[in-house]
Amino acid sequence: MDGAVVDTRNVTVEPEAEQTVSFSTSIENTGSHTIEVNGFKFSIEIPEPPDEPVTPDPEPEPFDFSLWLKANWPVILGVVLGIVLVIVIGIIILRRRYYIVTFIRR
Repeated sequence: MDGAVVDTRNVTVEPEAEQTVSFSTSIENTGSHTIEVNGFKFSIEIPEPPDEPVTPDPEPEPFDFSLWLKANWPVILGVVLGIVLVIVIGIIILRRRYYIVTFIRR
């Protein structure tokens, strides 16, 4: 790493065989670093740590159904009235088409 040998290992692989080899190390210095493994070179960038500590996101508040109900009562009322209207129209149409005894008089 950066021209210095950090660790050396010998791995023997049979011809036309595959083997996964993994290496790990820790880098504490910030900046750009070059790593070479068996002739393959690549570079990585270690960023500077932030000056101010990172604060975690605050916990979300629990959902309060009563507040939602107070704010959205016109929507709820509209949905309920729409469902009732569809049911009444359905009963009227089915009652005329088929002889169904309902609470609605002819």
